[in-house]
Amino acid sequence: QAKLKESLPYAAPRNPVDITAQAFNDLSLVSRNFELMLEEGGYDVILAFFTMVAASPYIVDELLERLAQLRRDFPERLVILSLVATPEVVARYEAAGFPVFEDPGRAITAIAALSDFSRSFDAPARPAMASPEPIEIPRRRLSEFEARELLQAAGMPMLAARLATSAEAAVAAAEELGFPVALKTNAAAIRHKSEIGGVLLNLETDAAVREAYATLVARASEAAGPAGADEVLVSPMATAGVETLIGAQYDPVFGTTVAYGLGGVFVEIFQDVALRLAPFGPDEAMAMMRELKGFPLLNGARGRPPADLDALAEVLAGFSRFAAAAGPRVASIDINPFLVLPKGNDGPAGYGLDALIVARDGDEKNL
Repeated sequence: QAKLKESLPYAAPRNPVDITAQAFNDLSLVSRNFELMLEEGGYDVILAFFTMVAASPYIVDELLERLAQLRRDFPERLVILSLVATPEVVARYEAAGFPVFEDPGRAITAIAALSDFSRSFDAPARPAMASPEPIEIPRRRLSEFEARELLQAAGMPMLAARLATSAEAAVAAAEELGFPVALKTNAAAIRHKSEIGGVLLNLETDAAVREAYATLVARASEAAGPAGADEVLVSPMATAGVETLIGAQYDPVFGTTVAYGLGGVFVEIFQDVALRLAPFGPDEAMAMMRELKGFPLLNGARGRPPADLDALAEVLAGFSRFAAAAGPRVASIDINPFLVLPKGNDGPAGYGLDALIVARDGDEKNL
């Protein structure tokens, strides 16, 4: 910083360094700035914000010569330019080996992506895992109850649920599970239950359960027709915990990708999600959790009891094996929310409150 101030007394020498447009009155000062930044700044990448000044016909030739010398002196470094110029002028800078962006924000996004790639390449190779044996998934639209059965058979903890096809059966299930209970439609045609009012909570009496059952049947029938409209799931009310999302999606190029994030119903708002290719083990699952900006919520922030992270990592790893085994037979799998419980609750690390498996219909043209 002292050397920058010595060469350019009017410069602001902290990153981002501002040498002002005055330096273009003496292009040797631009060169000096670059040399100091590359020699002593310790930067692998430099973004030069030149705006329209570098497009001036009185500057282009000499500036290109000085930039070319920088490339010879620092061949291992990347210098990116942000400038506004005609396509012909931009082409000259690009031909000299300098990526050019008109928008500096997009240039920074590109630099961040390169940094992410670098960290990925530098990370130790993940031990190869044997692909699990494929599992059969029905080639039709699945109800939540069917999705739950598949997931529970694979070892995924899910909140208890009973399938009822009459008001009397719903009441019996509620009495078995214990009040208060939640009721929700199980109609396979309805993927997003909350959009039709398909979830009713905190039902504390037999009469409330009967009324809720009738309401859900009517709403499901109106929204998607009579098929499956009489099917309702009865569950106990969930205890307090951290709402998260566990999901998977099959891509014909990359294969099955698993997502884990915070938010539950607000996952689209928080956009705090980590991704991995399936399958993976508990160590990789732990790394996914620690990538989340909201990880402190899982680890006991502000006096909250921490989750059993080791047990949660095992759950995520198990889900990844299930998703990999399902492979192209499903388009997507969602457990949302997956409620993470405090450590020491004498139960699982958490459990799914809702499940959705979107199976393929047998037409493989889209794979």
